[in-house]
Amino acid sequence: RMKRAFDSNGYVILFKADIFKSDSIAAQFIFELMCYDVSEIPPVFMLEQHEKSFISNLMQEIWRENNQENPLKNEIILGHLNIILLLCLRTMPKQEHNPSAEQQIYRKFRQLLQKQFRSLKKVKDYSAILNISDKQLNETVKKHTGQL
Repeated sequence: RMKRAFDSNGYVILFKADIFKSDSIAAQFIFELMCYDVSEIPPVFMLEQHEKSFISNLMQEIWRENNQENPLKNEIILGHLNIILLLCLRTMPKQEHNPSAEQQIYRKFRQLLQKQFRSLKKVKDYSAILNISDKQLNETVKKHTGQL
């Protein structure tokens, strides 16, 4: 369920993240968004008017392609999605090119959590994989989630 303002408008596209090659920029961007809580990175992208128009046109093309039986339609839709995701990525604050050791630990933890949450339940399981103490993992997560 999505909460939104009464007068808001936009598009929602449902797709599986694994449609992108795992090493693509779009796949990494989606993974980063999935791994963070909305309070950490709000899923709202502020676009310039020309970008809004461009994305709106792409969305209409996706709709048109999806409702036709053309060869390569899935590849065309995927190409349009890639462009949309890259435009959204471009609007996000610049990430540090050399993240600190703590930032790297937090990112690796979130990746592990996303992939292993069904099988790994305890802090000690994650800290063992990350080669750090339980206390260090707890403090890192608290710091990055604003709960310190």
